[in-house]
Amino acid sequence: MKESLKESEYINSIVRATEILNLYRVKDVKYLGVTDISQELGLHKTSVFRIVKTLEHTGWLVQDAPNGKYRIGAKLIVLSAVSRQQFSIDDMIYREMQLLGQRFNEDIVLTGLVDGYQAVCITKIKSNNALQISSNVGYAIGMTKGSTGKVLLAYLPKEMQEKAIQLDSPDITEEGREALFKTLEKIRETGYCVSTSERDEGVSSISMPLFGRDGRIIYSLGIVGEEHRMTNKGREQMRRALQASIERIQEVLSIV
Repeated sequence: MKESLKESEYINSIVRATEILNLYRVKDVKYLGVTDISQELGLHKTSVFRIVKTLEHTGWLVQDAPNGKYRIGAKLIVLSAVSRQQFSIDDMIYREMQLLGQRFNEDIVLTGLVDGYQAVCITKIKSNNALQISSNVGYAIGMTKGSTGKVLLAYLPKEMQEKAIQLDSPDITEEGREALFKTLEKIRETGYCVSTSERDEGVSSISMPLFGRDGRIIYSLGIVGEEHRMTNKGREQMRRALQASIERIQEVLSIV
């Protein structure tokens, strides 16, 4: 049985040490000095100095900058490599998709980019509803219709957006282009997209973006189902659940 500790029972110096190591990720820097750490964490310099020297002694930090600052040591790099071998971000995404599928019994679709401006269904959790939604793994998905593609399109550079629109909707009118770009702007403002009967009649979906560590769009994750079922189950509930899954995945994507 897992035991929980009261806050007073934690070893404070170890907590501080982990905060110092995590600061390199938060600040996205190679070197940090005692003063830097003290200011960022609000700790006394003497305490920071002792912890940093302990981390240096045990190989977690290395002092080799000309100004005496510290960088991450080889031990942490080795530990990170071991962690990556034991953990797959794809597995985590799939688990989150399964949880969403179990909760709402609708199709959960992960869509990615090919060649920078084409959307493809990467993987899918199918519902057990009698009426199935037509989105097959490995097949291209239009980026100008439906929430799964539009979310990807919204966060592409303008040049890639133009290529995607030309590929997906070569006959789009100027009025249609203007409406599409307004929709893409709204997606960037709200962080999600809802669509109904855009690609398939009677089909509704809600999708959100997933970004890589460099801030570029890599996937969209969406819930797709028959319109009246989606309405009855509550799109706002779906949005919140999808947002929670996205946040858990995004936290890991930002550090791997």
